[in-house]
Amino acid sequence: MPLTKIFPGSFPVIISGAYYGDLKMKLRTEKTSYPVKIVRGAEVGNFTVCPMTPREESTLLKKHTSVPRGRHGVAGEKEVNFIELQIDRVDHVITGWDIKDEKNKKLECTTANKEMIYLYNPSLIAEVMEQAAEIGQGEIEDEAEDVKN
Repeated sequence: MPLTKIFPGSFPVIISGAYYGDLKMKLRTEKTSYPVKIVRGAEVGNFTVCPMTPREESTLLKKHTSVPRGRHGVAGEKEVNFIELQIDRVDHVITGWDIKDEKNKKLECTTANKEMIYLYNPSLIAEVMEQAAEIGQGEIEDEAEDVKN
C-alpha cells in the first residue's frame, strides 16, 4: 500500500512500498527475554534480561515510596528507598546469567545473588540495566530474534 508523504513547501508525494521495501512494524505483544553481553577486558558476562513494562515500573515505585506522617497525622514529603527499588528492579529484569565468582565458581541466578552482585558490582549491573532499558524502549534491534523465556 503506498504511503503519502508531505515535504515542507511541496505537494504530497506517493511513496511506494516497493521502493522502501516492506514497511511493516514489528511490535512486542508479550514479555520476551533478550541476551545481553557485557565485555570487560578479556572477561565476558552473558546475561538474559526481560525489560519491565511501564506498569511494572510504576508498581515497584509505589512499593518503595512512603509518606511519613508528622504531628497530628499531617503527611510529609514522599520518600523513595532508591537502593531497595533498584535491587527490586534488578531482580525483575535480570532473569538469567552465565557468570562466575572470584573463585571461578558458577553463580546461580537467585534473588540473593542478584542483590549481592548489585551491591558489590554496581557498575556492571548498571551497564546490564542500561542495555535492558534500551531494549525496553525499542532502541536496539533484536539480534537473536526474540529469545523466548
